Amino acid sequence: MSKLMNYLSSFMFVVLLLATISCTEEKVQEAPEITEDSTNKVVGEKPYDCVVGEWTVNDNGNIFVLKFNEDNTGNEVTDEDQPSNSFRWEIKGEVIVMKYAETNQEWQVKFNCVLQEIIFKGLIYTKS
Repeated sequence: MSKLMNYLSSFMFVVLLLATISCTEEKVQEAPEITEDSTNKVVGEKPYDCVVGEWTVNDNGNIFVLKFNEDNTGNEVTDEDQPSNSFRWEIKGEVIVMKYAETNQEWQVKFNCVLQEIIFKGLIYTKS
């Protein structure tokens, strides 16, 4: 019977300890509200401003270039020997929508102005 009492008192101690811990107030820092462009804010810059320019990636020695012009036109250069593919672009929320003139293809491209990255066709471009 003594073993049973020891077991029960140990069990009750653990239950009370867990109850005390779970009831203790912790100050949890609230996450900031996420707005549509929160990941793309750079002080003094709008997402449009950070996108304009030339972005490059080196994929195993192959250099790919995306150029975004101020007039919302741009081009993709995949090889120096090939003509570039022209497109029109606009920002919708957290993506750049690129519409190619020749093929009517549309790509939604993730970008991050803070990190200076554009993710396009599985490659991470950085601003030149």
